[in-house]
Amino acid sequence: MANAKRTALEISNWDFVAAIAIFAFVLITYRLLNWTVGYPTGPDWQLPVFLAFGLSTIPFVLRLLLFLQRTGGSFDLGGVKIAFPSVAQAMPLTIRTNLADPTVSLYDSGRQQLEAVADVADKVSVVVVDLEAGQAWYATRLFAIAATSLQFDLNQHIVFLAARNGVASRYVGYASAAVVATAIMSARNLRNFDFTSAYLGAISTLLQTAPANSALPNPEPRGESRLSAPARFMTTLAQSMQAWEQNLLATDLWLGYEELTPLLRDRLKRNFIELSDDDTAKAQSALRNDGEYVALLENGDFKSLIPVAVVVQDIIAALLNQDERTNSKTS
Repeated sequence: MANAKRTALEISNWDFVAAIAIFAFVLITYRLLNWTVGYPTGPDWQLPVFLAFGLSTIPFVLRLLLFLQRTGGSFDLGGVKIAFPSVAQAMPLTIRTNLADPTVSLYDSGRQQLEAVADVADKVSVVVVDLEAGQAWYATRLFAIAATSLQFDLNQHIVFLAARNGVASRYVGYASAAVVATAIMSARNLRNFDFTSAYLGAISTLLQTAPANSALPNPEPRGESRLSAPARFMTTLAQSMQAWEQNLLATDLWLGYEELTPLLRDRLKRNFIELSDDDTAKAQSALRNDGEYVALLENGDFKSLIPVAVVVQDIIAALLNQDERTNSKTS
């Protein structure tokens, strides 16, 4: 199989065939117009020729765009820079342990830390949460992130890392943030806390403090918040649960891998592709995947979460390129 990490721009014989076919099709179309309506004639043929030439470059332009997308390249076009970041290198957001320092009141200086994270967290599609050895994240703080994604339909995914077999930050799986929020609210005995009431209470609080002429809730009636609506919701929900946090011992608040697994069950997707494997092994991992996304690992370290369709598309492209080269050698 062709190497998925190829960096050379490859143009096949089929690209030239497609270009010639497009060029001929455009000229033949205008020739038929000339026979039927008498246009174009004389100097008017310059336009069809230029149009045919321009359209015939489409196969090569597409090859270039796919190459730039795959390699993360960019180019300038009329002063506008067009960049194609490599999907495999797109960095997700890794949120600080426990979202905010649990030793600092969220109503005081801890609120600034929470707002800084919240204002960024709602703008990314992948959030990485490292559960470490089981004493890194409160269930309430994880719920604040997941519930915000659920409320505003952000279509986010949470990637979970944890200490496994004495090794820190090992990939253990991913799940939709909305699924995580729903699972926490559905768990009746999780910390003996009514997460559903907290979720509905945060919605109610923001609606009550929203300006009469605005559809966006604002938890700061004394002034206009600089935060987006999802960020305001996250901070409001986290702050509403802090009083309950303070009534429990810290040991009763942590959420670890051992509790996450039965909480999410089969909704915790564990599929991954190891980038250090050969192409055959990577292709098998992708095609055996049962989820919409797949994690990319490099020597066991999590790198990114990408749609399976992207990986399958690259595999198909590699197979087609290999087939084209084989046909060109035998012809």
